[in-house]
Amino acid sequence: PYHELARLRALGWIEQDAGVPAVALERFDAALAVAKTLPAGDPFAAQEVALVMNGIGAAAHVAGDNERAAASFTEAAAQLEARLGPDHPDVARVRNNLASVMRDAGKVEQARALFEQNLVVFEAAHGPEHPVIGQTLVNLAVAEIDLGDDESAERHAKRAKDVFTAAHGAEHPLVAKALTIRADARIQLDRPREAIEDLTVALDLE
Repeated sequence: PYHELARLRALGWIEQDAGVPAVALERFDAALAVAKTLPAGDPFAAQEVALVMNGIGAAAHVAGDNERAAASFTEAAAQLEARLGPDHPDVARVRNNLASVMRDAGKVEQARALFEQNLVVFEAAHGPEHPVIGQTLVNLAVAEIDLGDDESAERHAKRAKDVFTAAHGAEHPLVAKALTIRADARIQLDRPREAIEDLTVALDLE
């Protein structure tokens, strides 16, 4: 069953990346049915279920089904946390996905708190300049803009830019993404000239 699980999960992610989340959901649902046939005493059974639920959550989120996405990510995080503990980066990655769904569903305060919690886990596991920290900072900054905390958003977007630059070089598209978000914060802070500077650089990189 592990070979079939891996095959179905891989197909699900391929179809997800190809922009057909409905087909991806069918693959992940099939994978979940296989995962649930694993023996109860199998030490990897819960982790396999979690990996599939994470895929279901991702496809459901893209398909616009935030309710199913949130439920799937919540279950995936719980399964992984039971096996790996609450401070494992794999758990934080799934919780990042859950936080993104919460933000899109209007639960921005909860999303912000979860991004902040995950950031601490990633920093402890990977140090201050791992790319996953940059992505978490970007997500956190977007939530802070939504909440009107534009100074924090500007600070976190700048740090995200620095992380992406260190990891990928100054001309990477993720640097442009961080600059665009910092520009959004600077517009809200009534600093349009600096925002235009960020956007000009970001457009050149894209």
